Amino acid sequence: MSKANGSCYTVRCPVCSQTPHEIEHLPQYSFSNFKQRLSSMLEKYIIPGALTIVGMVGFAVISPQILPQQVQLPVEPNPNRSPISLPNGTNIIPPQNLEGYGVLTVDNGTDRDAVVKLIDRNSGDTLRFVYVQAKHQVTIENIPSGNCTFRFSTGTDWDQQTSKFFQNPSFSEFIQPLNFQRIQTKDGEKWRTYKVTLHPIFAGNAQTKPIGERDFQNK
Repeated sequence: MSKANGSCYTVRCPVCSQTPHEIEHLPQYSFSNFKQRLSSMLEKYIIPGALTIVGMVGFAVISPQILPQQVQLPVEPNPNRSPISLPNGTNIIPPQNLEGYGVLTVDNGTDRDAVVKLIDRNSGDTLRFVYVQAKHQVTIENIPSGNCTFRFSTGTDWDQQTSKFFQNPSFSEFIQPLNFQRIQTKDGEKWRTYKVTLHPIFAGNAQTKPIGERDFQNK
């Protein structure tokens, strides 16, 4: 409000310094141009849905709705139950491609249970995923011809839902692939067989390397 001649006062807008009469008679295009420029600014700088125009006289800024992320928390084992151990030789997934005659014997001489994976290096498919109890052996048969990657994980307290051990899990992979080669001889067809141990042995000829859980869980 500003003082005019004599004792009269003139009311003016504190933002645009216009009187009510002047604001009322502003050209129509001015407000339209304002809306157009404002919309252009919003599209460029404001997140869609974050700002809403209210009526014809102004706008209100509304914060975008932030939904809580669905984070899958790790499932903790129940301390009041015994650790879960599957029967020796349990197939975690159904065996794939049973058309071959390759044979693999796995000897788990460690104090912890293990699961072993046989992965086709060409297709990346998991051919076998088998449970091997501590101090036990498992023989896997009908393996097709081809090169396979051998991975294994040891631990205690198996969780079927996540396909991993709750306690003390470790993950390893044989550096050398297993080649289940089919060999033709004069006496007929022969298939290569392997025996691997998950525990270190004297004069062992297979090297392993540690891998991460994600690498193990991949095909």
